[in-house]
Amino acid sequence: MALNRNNPKGHLAKEGHYITCRYLLVDSAGVPCIEKADRPKAQKAVVWELRTGYLKDQHFNISNTDGDSGKTAVINAEGMEVLKVVYVDLDIVPGAKRGARYKAYQALFGSANPTLV
Repeated sequence: MALNRNNPKGHLAKEGHYITCRYLLVDSAGVPCIEKADRPKAQKAVVWELRTGYLKDQHFNISNTDGDSGKTAVINAEGMEVLKVVYVDLDIVPGAKRGARYKAYQALFGSANPTLV
């Protein structure tokens, strides 16, 4: 799971099959609450992306900072590329509608409607 455009993370980095989910918090009008200051206005969570695939240990960045349990493993950029996008809601993808990420989603799904592959 990951909020906004962040990469999903797991409790431990383990090789295997994964399903990831990225979501936005939205207010009662459906407007995304991207900034932390806006989050108290959030009424619900809305999934904007699902991916799935097989990840290896090298697809994770493991956190071992002082005071951290060392059990947080964020999926890195290479890992995100390995995972296949199986759902995206083009109406709420965070970021610029002219950006490379949005154009890649359009190429996969071809419209502004939520789609499952």
